[in-house]
Amino acid sequence: VLPEHPMYPLTKSDVPIQYKEISILNSSESLYGVKHERTNNMEETIEEYTIVDAEGKEYEKMNDFWGLSSMPVLYDLNHILTSRNEKFGFVSVRGYESVPFIYDEIIERDDSLFDVRIADCWGVIDVYGKTIVSIKYNAQIKGNGKFDNLLVIDTLSKRKGVLGADGREKIPTVYEHLMIQDKIIYCGRGGYEYNFYYNFFCKNIV
Repeated sequence: VLPEHPMYPLTKSDVPIQYKEISILNSSESLYGVKHERTNNMEETIEEYTIVDAEGKEYEKMNDFWGLSSMPVLYDLNHILTSRNEKFGFVSVRGYESVPFIYDEIIERDDSLFDVRIADCWGVIDVYGKTIVSIKYNAQIKGNGKFDNLLVIDTLSKRKGVLGADGREKIPTVYEHLMIQDKIIYCGRGGYEYNFYYNFFCKNIV
C-alpha cells in the first residue's frame, strides 16, 4: 500500500535492515520470521530465529520461545511450525506451545495432516498434536488421509500389519510375512511371501 493510501497507517511495515534472513508470516504482513545473531552466556556469537512485528521488535507473545533453530512457517491463522534445539513443533501466535518440540521431522501432507518422525519411527498427527497414526513405523505413511488396508512395518520388531481407515491397526504388526491380494490379506509368522498361500497360517477378508 502506497503512503498516500488511507490504509497505509494500518499496513505499513518498517522492519530495520539488520537480519540475515526474513520471511513474511501472515497475510496482513504484521509478523515476520527472522534470522539474527546474538551473544550467548559464553560470549559466543550464535545464529537463531525469532518472530518480530512490523516495526522489527520481537513479538512479545513469543518471549517464551527464544532460540528457535529454523525459520518459523505459519501453517494457518494460528499455528506456526518451527524448531527449537533441532526438535520440531508448533507454537500459537497467541504465545503458547500447541504441539511440543519433540519431533525430528514434521512434513506437511496433502490431507491437512502431518508426517512426523522421532528417531527412526514415523507416524501421523494433526495440527493440534493429536496422534492419528502411531509413531512406530519404519517409513512415512502413505495414503493421503485414506489409511485403510495400508501395509505397515513396525520399526523395532520389523513385523508387518495393516492399518484401518481411522489410522489404527486392524491387523496388528506381529507377522513376519504379510501381503494383500484380491481384497484378501494373507499373513503368517513362518510363511513365505512368494510361495504358495498354504504356507500362511491364516487369511483375513479385508
